[in-house]
Amino acid sequence: MPGEHNSVAQLRFGEGEGDASSVVILLHGQDCTLFDIAAPKGIRQNEWGTLIEDLTLDDPKDLHIVCLGRHAGRLQLLVMARELIEAWRAFCDEGGLNVAACWVDFQRLPAPGGDNAVCQLDGETVLLRANIEGVEHWLCWPHDQFERLPPVLAAKSLEWVQGDMSGVACAPEAVNLWPGRTSRRPRAGSPIGSFPRALLLVMLITVTLAGLLAVVLYWQANRQEASLEQAIGERLGISGAALDVQRVRRTVDFALAFDARRHAEERQQQRFAQALSGWLAENRGWSIRGWSQDASRLTFSLVSAAGDLAEELRDVVAADMGVPIAQISLTEVDDGIELTFDPTTETSIDRPD
Repeated sequence: MPGEHNSVAQLRFGEGEGDASSVVILLHGQDCTLFDIAAPKGIRQNEWGTLIEDLTLDDPKDLHIVCLGRHAGRLQLLVMARELIEAWRAFCDEGGLNVAACWVDFQRLPAPGGDNAVCQLDGETVLLRANIEGVEHWLCWPHDQFERLPPVLAAKSLEWVQGDMSGVACAPEAVNLWPGRTSRRPRAGSPIGSFPRALLLVMLITVTLAGLLAVVLYWQANRQEASLEQAIGERLGISGAALDVQRVRRTVDFALAFDARRHAEERQQQRFAQALSGWLAENRGWSIRGWSQDASRLTFSLVSAAGDLAEELRDVVAADMGVPIAQISLTEVDDGIELTFDPTTETSIDRPD
């Protein structure tokens, strides 16, 4: 079997939820090192190696690191050789064994409380688990040298766990050291236990992306609105401090409405000229002597070779254009008539204050 301490490492069969091919691997504490080290908030799993690279002689890439707990800005990291884990993986794959869990023997000891230290005799070695000034320590100590324990441990009240290692089970909350395994099993009947984890991850990513997209769109809308207001202020010669957003918007609305009305008037003037041309085609005795335009007012001067008056002309042109007759006026002059179209007689746009 893999590892230097195979006499202690164990394979316990039939513990994989009813599957006889499932095994639990129990590693010897001598193959691991426990660190309790300060860690910045938000540090990621792939950055744990940077916390201990100055404390070990190994490259962090060659280490398998598991977090056993977090408290007050610190991480409790269990470190072992990645080569050992990979060797156990290859051993189990070759034997067709499903690894239900992987623990280290210290995890099978009860957590120490107060000034107590929990001990268990394992062959010729004593496993000792104790808290020193709030930091948990694991120690493998030769049994024949037990009276020479470090003073800080010798001063503690020792609580011995009776029996051999095979008779002690890990607590349910013990962190699983096997790569890719969760540290806790879901409770019976828990919907999370049966719900596909991949689907949960996709849903979480989707919700997160939707939230980020909403934030980005909101930010872009506010930025575009601010840029538009600034551009309008520069175009109107209004400084940023004196820019009245509502007044600027009213000015813009007026400009847009005025521009729209100007285009409508141009189209109506073209229809006026077309209607007059149609009437002249049916009344050959009349001709255009000239025309003039004042703002939106368009005036044609007409003359008749026979000197007749065209009293019906105003009604015919208005009906052909489909506009109120009030927008067309007919005036007699010395040698003819003047026909004027003024679309502003019916509508007006109020300029903003």
